[in-house]
Amino acid sequence: MSSLLFISAYILNWILSSTLHFIAYYRGTDSESDIIVTSFLKLPKNKKEIIYYLLSPDYYSASSIKNNNLLKTNKHYYGNFIRKSNFYNFIFSGLLFFALFWLPEYFQPVLDFIKFFWGIRVVSRSFEIIIAFVRDVIDDDKKTSDIKSNERIKLAIFSYFEIIIIYAGIYFLLPGCTEFSNLVNIFFYIYKSIGISTLTNVDYSWYSKFKEVFLTDFFKILQLFTSISLLYFALAKYISSKK
Repeated sequence: MSSLLFISAYILNWILSSTLHFIAYYRGTDSESDIIVTSFLKLPKNKKEIIYYLLSPDYYSASSIKNNNLLKTNKHYYGNFIRKSNFYNFIFSGLLFFALFWLPEYFQPVLDFIKFFWGIRVVSRSFEIIIAFVRDVIDDDKKTSDIKSNERIKLAIFSYFEIIIIYAGIYFLLPGCTEFSNLVNIFFYIYKSIGISTLTNVDYSWYSKFKEVFLTDFFKILQLFTSISLLYFALAKYISSKK
């Protein structure tokens, strides 16, 4: 049962992430094309693509669209796609997060599905952000888009707050959720997530035998790594562009 729920949650995340990127592409280019067939349904061809495909559907779908000829030959469209993808993911994550606190009490399989979906989205978005910002520095994305240095900082800020939001959601769903009112819960878990992203609220329980605590620590470390990577590479890119 758990395997079926996990696969279903993975497929749903794949569909939603691909849809968000398609909307960003369409709105950013005002172009109708066969990009759904050529990108969304394209299967990985090598080991590297397989890893991206399985680990981060968000990154795989975004990178597939970036390889579209229209974006590769037009810096403005390429930049628009990045801007809108960044913004739409931020808005979508925010809406999902606030929806969590007003969901009725479902029976266990539905709750497990929601946990699987949220965990998959957290991992997928985290690796997309890490890989995208690392490659932005290494590959010099300035050559392919019209995004300026100050805009890159804005994109990093949106991604930073999205990280806080999606990790606040996973901490809410993991065991140990406090029994506060919905409004207090929202602020409590955002506060907890901000503390981890700013390196002011980190504890480790690797010695614990309870898998729930181990899982919580896994997401804490992934959040830290994502936040640090985001800030470090965004700052490095900004400084290098000023030279």
